[in-house]
Amino acid sequence: MLHDSRKYIRELAVRRILGARDKKTKSSGGLRFFKIPKLNFEAADYIDLIDWSNCVVTEPSLTIHIKQKDLKEMSKEEQFPLLTFEEFPCHKQSVERCVKLISEAAMKVCDETARDGYIRATLQARNKFQRLTTRDSMILTHNIQYA
Repeated sequence: MLHDSRKYIRELAVRRILGARDKKTKSSGGLRFFKIPKLNFEAADYIDLIDWSNCVVTEPSLTIHIKQKDLKEMSKEEQFPLLTFEEFPCHKQSVERCVKLISEAAMKVCDETARDGYIRATLQARNKFQRLTTRDSMILTHNIQYA
C-alpha cells in the first residue's frame, strides 16, 4: 500500500502503520498470534480484500526503522520514495544454522555479551576452514593432501 500510485492509499497505509505503532506502545507485549483474515473475494480493489476493522493490524517489520515524521512526509509526496532494505536470508539453510547456533550459545553462556562473543567466535572459526562446495573439490582436496 505504501508504494501505491494513488496518494490516498499511501496515506491510508501510513495511518494504519501509525495506528499499529500506537497500539503496540499501549499493549504489554508478549507473543503475537497470527490469525489469517477472511478474504473478501468480491472486492474490487486489493485494499478491500480483508475487513480491516475485524483484524489485528501490526506494523510491518520493514517499516519499524522509519521515523513517524518521515513516514508522514513520505505519504504526502507525489510518489512514495523507493526504500532500500537490508537483505535478510529467509527460509534457507543458513538461517537454520544461525538459529541452532543462537540456541547453542544460550545454553552454554548466560550473559548477553558472552553469548554475543560465543556466536562471533564460532562464526569466525567457521570462516577459517576451507569450504568444499562440490563433491569434486572434496575429492581433489583429499587426493592432494595424501598424494
